[in-house]
Amino acid sequence: ILAQHGIEAKVINARFVTRVFERGGDFSIDRYDIKYSPFTHYVGVKMPAGKGWNGAIYSDENTLVPIVTVDEKGRPVSRSLKIEVYKMDWRWWWERDDTYSLARYVSNKSENLLVQANFKTVDGKGTFQLNFDEKRYGRHLIIVRDLESGHTCGQVFYVSYSGWWDDPSPDKPGGAEMLSFSTDKDEYQVGEEIRLNIPPFNEGRALVTVESGSKLIDKFWVPAGESKEAVTFKAIAGMTPNVFVNVSLVQPHNKTSNNLPIRLYGIEKIKVVDKESILNPLIEMADVLEPEKRVHLKVSEKDGKAMTYTIAVVDDGLLDLTRFKTPDPWSEFYSLKALGVKTWDIYPYVIGDFGLNANLLAIGGDEYLGGKQGKKANRFKPVVRFLGPFKLAAGDEAEHEFTMPNYVGSVRTMVVTDPT
Repeated sequence: ILAQHGIEAKVINARFVTRVFERGGDFSIDRYDIKYSPFTHYVGVKMPAGKGWNGAIYSDENTLVPIVTVDEKGRPVSRSLKIEVYKMDWRWWWERDDTYSLARYVSNKSENLLVQANFKTVDGKGTFQLNFDEKRYGRHLIIVRDLESGHTCGQVFYVSYSGWWDDPSPDKPGGAEMLSFSTDKDEYQVGEEIRLNIPPFNEGRALVTVESGSKLIDKFWVPAGESKEAVTFKAIAGMTPNVFVNVSLVQPHNKTSNNLPIRLYGIEKIKVVDKESILNPLIEMADVLEPEKRVHLKVSEKDGKAMTYTIAVVDDGLLDLTRFKTPDPWSEFYSLKALGVKTWDIYPYVIGDFGLNANLLAIGGDEYLGGKQGKKANRFKPVVRFLGPFKLAAGDEAEHEFTMPNYVGSVRTMVVTDPT
């Protein structure tokens, strides 16, 4: 039920390391994990995306917050909960010291606690209505606690208010040079229309650039007045796996309508998926292979797409010992990429600019670059055959054969593909 609501709840992974010694002094090491549940019941909360900048909810409107409760088996149950909402200080990604620790807000309730309420779920579900009844902005923290099991969850979210863009107050959300805009979706298919919701402006014009990990893909200007309607452009194959949309709003020099800097800028990450890059290879071969006999197999693509592929035949006993799971190459090849385009301008140094010079943005990425894993057990020489690479024309199928070594056991045959 947590997964159905987009909430991730993981029990503890306990890691066991075993070392087996032989009489001669040699030894083998193995590692495996088991799941352990430290609580009898769990609670989950997921703040909905609001209409404000960066998905912020409006503080002067009602926001329905879904809450779910389950037992350790994942079955929905009714529970008594306590909900708290805290005001958090603004910070940037590089500010990682203890001053911005979440525990600091929970322990300092007299200063930071804004909302406190008791709540009950029925059959594992409930909806909490959140409304601050005033104009608020910035980072906030919601905490939901199961009063009996003690399990606690929370989420940091952003708060804004309707009409904040036209508010003349100097204490606006974000930095002095930040331009907050949003897209209608976080993920697009190639060919779909990407819609940018840019705050309306009556003076100046906005430069929109679409940038990838290595180059500038597209750029265009948005004149004053046109931002009242959503700015749109097409998602193309060259934007996979993700791009960054950078919007720079340049206002007239020595303006008097507001005290914002001459140039405001903001950036959003957009994921783009190309269905043509997703391949579904098929293998046809005998269920039983005889040692020292020729093996015949056929390779094709489910939808008749062209592909370049390799064939791997690996000892299934070795895969079982190391708990090997067939990987998903597409997720590796199309993982998120960091922004590789750098932009400079001299607007913060123009005389008459009353804004502050603030470097707001630094983009991360490469989500699949993990740390080094421990060395796996290697007790015997496995059966491994590697064939290819081969090319398969669209709508065609190919046949291959190889000699099976003198081995008794099970093997797994895998086809790893890449679009041609």
